[in-house]
Amino acid sequence: MKIVHFADVHLGAENYGRIDSRTGLSMRLTDFIQAINHVIDLALEQGADLVLFAGDAYKTRDPSPTYQREFARSIHRLSRAGVPTVLIAGNHDMPNAAGRAHTMEIFGTLEIEHIHVARSPDVLDIETAHGPVQVGVLPWIVRSGLLSHQEHKNKSLQQVNELLLERIDLILNGPDGLVSRLDPDKPHILVAHGTVQGAVYGSERTVMLGHDIVLPLHFMKNPNWDYVALGHIHRHQALEDERFPPVVYAGSI
Repeated sequence: MKIVHFADVHLGAENYGRIDSRTGLSMRLTDFIQAINHVIDLALEQGADLVLFAGDAYKTRDPSPTYQREFARSIHRLSRAGVPTVLIAGNHDMPNAAGRAHTMEIFGTLEIEHIHVARSPDVLDIETAHGPVQVGVLPWIVRSGLLSHQEHKNKSLQQVNELLLERIDLILNGPDGLVSRLDPDKPHILVAHGTVQGAVYGSERTVMLGHDIVLPLHFMKNPNWDYVALGHIHRHQALEDERFPPVVYAGSI
């Protein structure tokens, strides 16, 4: 089974470059679109059975219609080719209020064929050209989504983070967690967006505010997973550890 894993597109990051007088678009946008299309071309040329996008499609949670159009064009190519594709929400995709949609939710709302969108932790059963696979999804964790206001009250940041880690461990590895729902006769992949202990930061370190929850590596190194596909850290890397499975950041394209 062939899998393509990518993340951290960040369409809309146009700090450099100039406007193309012919199209009226930033030439940096053109660069980003070419990078996305390179990934899609690779998936199609290599006959990928599954594509995993580990979050952060755009620079901001309110992308312009132009950015949305360009990302949708790329995803539509995968749908049209019949390639199952999993999209999870990263921190840049998440809204600032619980009732608002995240930036990729439109693909799920329209029920685009072969496209699977995740906003909350879940296990997806997906049929590919070479058989079934189960994909566990862990989108970006929002504190307010796991803890009530009362649980925040009068607690230090460290105490809140410890409580969050307990909840995340239960979501992944608890009695009713994602691992408990896996079929031993199928391959299993975990797709997550977040900071995992031992990761070497890339360019994103200069804009991070220091409030990331750092997930212990052993949360991911559950041998029930065959591969762990990560997004959020912009440097491509495999987190070194003698235990199975591989835990890999695709890095920003």
